[in-house]
Amino acid sequence: MTDTNKSLAFRQQYMGIIQNLINNIDICNRRYVETGDSGYVHARAKYITEVEELKTWIINEELRLGFYKYPESIDISGLAG
Repeated sequence: MTDTNKSLAFRQQYMGIIQNLINNIDICNRRYVETGDSGYVHARAKYITEVEELKTWIINEELRLGFYKYPESIDISGLAG
């Protein structure tokens, strides 16, 4: 298995979680527009943060596991956003 295939296999196990969080963001958007309840805005922000944190963790794990490398001079902090 190539490094790319390993990386994709590693990511695949988290795709359901990410998709569920994105669906929840969409629901919050719709409900906020329908009801005007600001609680949906706060929930949406939390879901967005969870997606960003999970994506960042995945990238860091892929780097740690050696699926790919970035030169030390490149800032990778914004890759998951």
